[in-house]
Order: sequence, then structure tokens, then C-alpha cells
Amino acid sequence: MNTTNENPGRHDQNPQLASRHTVWNRWLVAVVALVFAPALLADEPTNAEREAQEIISRIRTTRPTENSSVEGVFKVIHGRRLHAVIPFRSEVVVTTTNWQAIYQTLSSTNSLPLEKLVVTRRADAADEYQFCGATNQPTVSARAAAFAGSEFFAGDLGLDFLNWPRQRLLEKKLRSSQSCYVIESTNPATNALPYSRVVTWLDIDSVRDFGAPAIVHADAYDRRNRRLKEFGPKDFKKVDGQWQVEEMEMENVQTGNRTKIEFHFERK
Repeated sequence: MNTTNENPGRHDQNPQLASRHTVWNRWLVAVVALVFAPALLADEPTNAEREAQEIISRIRTTRPTENSSVEGVFKVIHGRRLHAVIPFRSEVVVTTTNWQAIYQTLSSTNSLPLEKLVVTRRADAADEYQFCGATNQPTVSARAAAFAGSEFFAGDLGLDFLNWPRQRLLEKKLRSSQSCYVIESTNPATNALPYSRVVTWLDIDSVRDFGAPAIVHADAYDRRNRRLKEFGPKDFKKVDGQWQVEEMEMENVQTGNRTKIEFHFERK
């Protein structure tokens, strides 16, 4: 009887070739795993990302309970020189489907709007921005428009960074004697704001008890990851039994220019 292998090319009948074939398969599987595993894992949020999203969701889903308005001034400071003082009005308008945050500058003589920013918010959708110029017609629908020539972009006033898809809780830490969530918001490449990321200190008690975006401090970094802007409240006062921010400041740390916002609350 002839026992000669009729198909000498088959690996399973050649122990040496079969061994090499097995080693090759294992090596190939390992390479594929190394290449594709990071992409598969990237879709799975980390604990720090899940915690941050829960905090942000608490803020985004908390609606104002009533309309409100307050007037004040923007103080634009170039270096050490006061460049401009711009009166403004800030309003919150609540409807059945959304709520709006409105900033509009006022003429110092006849109180006519010169610039107007309207940020429309819904709990289940992205914010909408409408920026109007001196003619009160829509001119820029971009978050990167500087409001009234100040250091505040429209997206800064609208807290646009809280809407970015990638959020991460870095730590819980004291700042200005307040217990804070420290959250890093990473800017998507499609967003017009010239930031790579924003690191924000949010007062834990205000977020937990009221869903309020109470910012104790924030640092914004440019596209090269250099610190570009620093933001924070500067003065608090008690108004009708509640603490209100009376002054906050945005500083461009690369140019030295800054803008103060002073709110003029009426006492009842």
C-alpha cells in the first residue's frame, strides 16, 4: 500500500510547517489587536469622563424658574489703560420649550442696542447663537465673535465649553476656599473658538444643590496648548438674601489685555 503524501503542500500533514503557521497566526492576531484595540476602547468613556458628563448634565437640564434682567458695564482695559466703558443689559427669558441668555450693549445717550447676543438653550439640543451688530441684523453666527470689542467671545458668555462632547473630571479641589469640581473640556476641531481645552473650577455645592454653573476659576488654552485666557469672579455681594457675582474678569494672559464685567443689581 502506497503511504506517500498525495498533497505535500498541506500544513496539517507537515508538523514543521504547521508549527510555523500557528506562530504566524498568533503574531497576526496580536498585531491586529494592538492596532484596533485603542480605537475600540476609545468609544468607551472612562470613569472620569462619566462623572464629568453627569455634572454637566445636571447644569444643562436645570432651567431658570423665571425671567430676569440686570444692567451693568463692560470695562475694556488695554495694558494699564482703560480703553472703553460699555453699558449693557443682560436678560434671561424663559419659554415653554427653551430659555435664552441675552446680552446687549446700550448707547450711553439713548439706550438703543448696539450689539446683541442671543444664546438659545434647550436641555436636549445644542445651543444656538445669534450675534447682531450695530444694525441689529444677524451678522455672525459664530461663537468666536468678540462681544463689544472685549476679551469675551460670544462662546465665553454662552459657556460653550460645557457643551463640548469630551469632558473629564480631573479632581475635586479647594479654590478660593470653595470645594470645586475641576473639569477639563476638550474643544472639538470643528468648533470656531481658538481654544484647545478649558479647565474649569465649579463650586460643588452650587452645582449639586441648584444645578448652577458657578465658576470659581477657569483657564483657556490656545491651539498650541499655551494658557491664553484666565477667567474668574472678583466680587460677591448679598442681594435680597442671595449671593450674587457683582464683578468678573477675563484676562488675555498673552497680551495683558482684560475686560471686567460689573453688574449693577437693584436692591428691593
